[in-house]
Amino acid sequence: MLSWLKSLFARKRPEYVRGQRSTPSADTRRGAGGDEGPAVSEAVEAVRRKSEAEKWRADGVGNLDSQAKRKDGGIENEHELVVRVARRIEERTFDLPQLPATQMAAMNMAGDPNCDINGVVELISTDPVLSSELLRIANSPAYSKDEPAETLHEAVMRLGTRVLRSMIYTVSIRGSVVSVKGLKTYSEEIWRQAFMVGNIAKGIAPKLKMEPEKAFLLGLLHDIGKIVLLSILKSENLNAKDLTPSTVGRIFYRFHERAGGLMAETWKLSPEIISVIQKHHDFRGNEEHPRSAALVSLAHRMDLHLSTADNESFDELLEAEEFDVLEVLPGDREAILSAGRAAYQQEFARNRKVA
Repeated sequence: MLSWLKSLFARKRPEYVRGQRSTPSADTRRGAGGDEGPAVSEAVEAVRRKSEAEKWRADGVGNLDSQAKRKDGGIENEHELVVRVARRIEERTFDLPQLPATQMAAMNMAGDPNCDINGVVELISTDPVLSSELLRIANSPAYSKDEPAETLHEAVMRLGTRVLRSMIYTVSIRGSVVSVKGLKTYSEEIWRQAFMVGNIAKGIAPKLKMEPEKAFLLGLLHDIGKIVLLSILKSENLNAKDLTPSTVGRIFYRFHERAGGLMAETWKLSPEIISVIQKHHDFRGNEEHPRSAALVSLAHRMDLHLSTADNESFDELLEAEEFDVLEVLPGDREAILSAGRAAYQQEFARNRKVA
């Protein structure tokens, strides 16, 4: 499913995996010959992290939010391109990706606590792509039981309506990203980030007393504005060779919340999801849903540091302002970072096996 994910994630390390940092043994802290000095294992780990980050950049565009922070690497006419993008967003002279009617109807039905399962199954069965994807998900290691789900009805019953709704959104987002032709490496990164932020948010939600499936949706959808912006760049007759990750990253960072809000309104998403999409970086300023915005911001930052093998910055998240809004005491924060790292690594391992 996501073969390109193979090289995009850092391998498992002991820190935070069980909610506590690992402490090197005395033997590990000693160099060859028993002299005190830099730990050999730490030196090897540092080299490994650097090679992972280099491989990330070689195999794809890398985390675009990280690229946006660079002061160099832009295209020659970046300013003019930014002005054109801003004008098109302000004047709305672009096409917003639309959800297929079947998927929209199925999501609305699944969102009803009293929905008719048979009706949902009948509706989904008219969409071969959605049907096959839901069957595949129902039989994946995360949801499979002793016996495989052989019918769509069995798949829907196994997933349940909450998970079903999340999975339909997942299929829809991936389909919207893939539909942008000619900018494959950028669309791959948009999908990678959306999926992983959703899974990190879902992984840490229980420790924050938040509903996991809703957390997944918030993480999955928080940056959908990047899909709109990628479509705008494509409509400017630009291909991958005409752009750089730094330029794309800066355009995404500047406009994605505004563009995402327009897309969310078009898709008729819930007021809470729209609020988080429109204002998740300034989570303190999100007066309607500050905790949801802080959750997404924290999951987003965790993915940023994990996907770039920046372990030092990941450690610094213990002091993240998001924890204050989420009302998490300092002594409880390490366990939440552990849950986020574990969710990230679990999805990487799962998709590596699928690939």
